[in-house]
Amino acid sequence: GTAGYDSASTPLHAGAKVLTGSWDSTVKLWELRSSGLVREPLQHVFEHDTEVRAVDVDPRGVMAVSAAADGSVAVHDLRAKGGGSGSMMALRLDAAATCVQWDCSGRQFVAGFDDGRLVHCTADGTVLVTLDAGAGVRSVVTDGNFAVTGDANGELRVWDLGLERCLTQLEVPKQVSG
Repeated sequence: GTAGYDSASTPLHAGAKVLTGSWDSTVKLWELRSSGLVREPLQHVFEHDTEVRAVDVDPRGVMAVSAAADGSVAVHDLRAKGGGSGSMMALRLDAAATCVQWDCSGRQFVAGFDDGRLVHCTADGTVLVTLDAGAGVRSVVTDGNFAVTGDANGELRVWDLGLERCLTQLEVPKQVSG
């Protein structure tokens, strides 16, 4: 069945398909119909060594990236058929990867880690920038020039990836109990 494959998913921009990353370490491509997901995956894309925390598909729907609890980030060519044949390990850090997103071009991605690192890479795994976000990065959105992160302390930060610095930090107001 499909139980457990909803820990991270993103729809492909072209076609009725969904890419998922799961607690069981797998990244799979599924067909989506009006009645729901087809019970068997179209493609077993990759298997990490630990649970998959996040996946994203590039704007063209051709490349995917996955981030796992062991700090590994892998890039996948979705045109390749066969388990892992179109995949490569792009990055491995010593902290859990928590989020990942392609930029608008689909040539670079940004990954966030539990130890507060934010890493901007090319699709082949070349690290362009590593930034210290201070607290565990929980979410990231990027256009390739800027990134917005949400962290474990509930703060939002706007980063200039080219200047390699935080432009602004927004604290989320604490709830007042009353």
